[in-house]
Amino acid sequence: MTELDDKLQPKTLELIERLGTTAQLTKKFHAYTNAGGTNTGSTQTYTLKVGPFQGIGEAFRDSTALLEADLVFYTPGLDAEATCEPGDTISGSGVTGTVVRVDPLRSGERISAFRVFIKGKG
Repeated sequence: MTELDDKLQPKTLELIERLGTTAQLTKKFHAYTNAGGTNTGSTQTYTLKVGPFQGIGEAFRDSTALLEADLVFYTPGLDAEATCEPGDTISGSGVTGTVVRVDPLRSGERISAFRVFIKGKG
């Protein structure tokens, strides 16, 4: 761990806790049983604190994110109960969407936060 990790990881967590909102992250799990030839699925829902949902704007105009997603938000990279992955569903603060992309934001050796892009409405 670097000195920057020591400073930025806790600060990121603190800012998201103070300024963020509560959201529900739903992850889908699929299992296939060879013997019966069945495909079963289940879901698990987690409550997360996330940064405020924001529209995709000028900051991403030269990025494929502009084509892929409608909204972006941030989650802490430290002490998260669950992390977002493409295909997961997120809802909170009047927003509902499907995760299309997740970018880890490193402070050094560790991930301080995840920038999450979703396709959805809010």
